[in-house]
Amino acid sequence: MFTAIGDQLKDINWKDSGIVPFNKNFEGSLNQAAFVMQNLRANMSDVHGTKPVLRPLVFDSIKWAQILVKLLSSEYST
Repeated sequence: MFTAIGDQLKDINWKDSGIVPFNKNFEGSLNQAAFVMQNLRANMSDVHGTKPVLRPLVFDSIKWAQILVKLLSSEYST
């Protein structure tokens, strides 16, 4: 996925000196988002709805989940 994004950035005249750190930071941000979502799921979810939640974090994690799913299932995966 990151190679495909890098190739597309090259196509719009990005320099390698910008693509490499961008991809590293992008990958890191996705890993961090996945970690946060996993911790929220593990600590703020149960089938009975009895665990307390922080609604803003839940809604923001849903947005991140949408981004992750889109990235993993779109043309960037090629």
